[in-house]
Amino acid sequence: MLSFTHGLVVQALFDPERFPPEHQIRLADEFLTGLRLAENR
Repeated sequence: MLSFTHGLVVQALFDPERFPPEHQIRLADEFLTGLRLAENR
C-alpha cells in the first residue's frame, strides 16, 4: 500500500496534467478494489 501511494504521489508531482485529482482517486479506488478481491480468494 505504501509503495503504491508513494509512486502515485511522485508521478502526480512530476506530471500533474497526466495525473489530475480525479485520475488519482480512480487509480486508488481500483488498487483498493484489487486488494479486497485478492483478500476474498
